[in-house]
Amino acid sequence: MIQLKNVTKTYHYKKANAFEALHHVSLEISEGEMIAIIGTSGSGKSTLLHILGCVDSFETGSYFLNGTDLSRISEVKASAIRNEKIGIVEQNFALIENFSALENVLLPFYFDKKTKLSEAKKRAISVLDQMEMTYLQHKPVNQLSGGQKQRIAIARAIVKRPELILADEPTGALDSKTSAEIMQIFHSLHEAGNTVVIVTHDPNIASQCERVIRIEDGNIVE
Repeated sequence: MIQLKNVTKTYHYKKANAFEALHHVSLEISEGEMIAIIGTSGSGKSTLLHILGCVDSFETGSYFLNGTDLSRISEVKASAIRNEKIGIVEQNFALIENFSALENVLLPFYFDKKTKLSEAKKRAISVLDQMEMTYLQHKPVNQLSGGQKQRIAIARAIVKRPELILADEPTGALDSKTSAEIMQIFHSLHEAGNTVVIVTHDPNIASQCERVIRIEDGNIVE
């Protein structure tokens, strides 16, 4: 499903303060796998996830998603792929705090001219029900707990039924009980056939995945 070949990412490219965050990274992920990308803070793991999610660009190398070379497409096309085929659970939720839970889950449809509002709401309520959050659909996000916010973030990521689900430190701000509940959601998504990639610094979270990719100083080491 995913092929990264010799990808290099440099922040402040060609400037005096240029910093190479990824060094000729290559990896493959098969459809239906549940993968952990593990590394310490600053290792490049979030940068790698953002490249997989078409959020970040890169200078050299190639990224194939289901055979499509994403290094050779326009930003408009990349945005469409990001919206239709990839669901991202960002670190610290990245929700609009004064929006309701339902409004947050509906956000991906704002860029979708094909789905009617009635169908979008039906799908949003369905995934909120899947996350056991239907009863909070009209509550502003700034009144929810961390675990509830994470469920909303996951609902938003899966509402478009993406092929690939990416999660950046999805349990990092949660207590152990809530972390276990959130991981169970990811296991359920994986069991339903989704490809799931989780970035984490926690070996306990990584151990729950089928395969672990370790990154250090911008290099994959195992």
